[in-house]
Amino acid sequence: MMAETLVKVQPTIGACGLDCGLCPRYHTNGKSRCPGCAGTGYGGWGCPIQKCCVREHRLECCGQCPEAEGCPRLEKLLKDAARADSFISYAPVPANLRTIREKGLAGAVETMSARITLLRELLTDYNDGRSKGFYCLAVQLLPLDELQAELSRHADALTEANRSQRAAALRRAFTGLAGQKGLTLKLRNQKKEGNK
Repeated sequence: MMAETLVKVQPTIGACGLDCGLCPRYHTNGKSRCPGCAGTGYGGWGCPIQKCCVREHRLECCGQCPEAEGCPRLEKLLKDAARADSFISYAPVPANLRTIREKGLAGAVETMSARITLLRELLTDYNDGRSKGFYCLAVQLLPLDELQAELSRHADALTEANRSQRAAALRRAFTGLAGQKGLTLKLRNQKKEGNK
């Protein structure tokens, strides 16, 4: 019974390597708010990666698992992650898992915390009520230092603008930054294999 109530210490990092702390549902107030991956208030063990990683192996993330290489569950997730997203982009998952293997969970948590801090600033000061998903995706996919530089570069103009103008200016700036990197700040919605 103890395993059923087990929660992760770091729910902002998914067992699969997903950036749960950068998901719009993590930053929602109300019934649809997600507490992160197997966090306090988590509703069950429907995810096979969570079940294997957290419940059975007592790990925070698959990146910590010595059995991750060749794991069929993880290989399927990585294959699906290369093609499609859900509430959040799955594109960073392979790099996140590599970071956890190379730098450890503490390094990943430090990076995630810095990204969450920036996202909270964007949601507090620059959200027009329609930009939450966009900001979540931008903070997840774009280099943190470059996002901070864009925010600083526009700081003077943004203080004079209303909330809607601030959001529009940042959307343009972040979209331009994404374009320079060959990225589109939209979720990929192709159907995953087996969900056709």
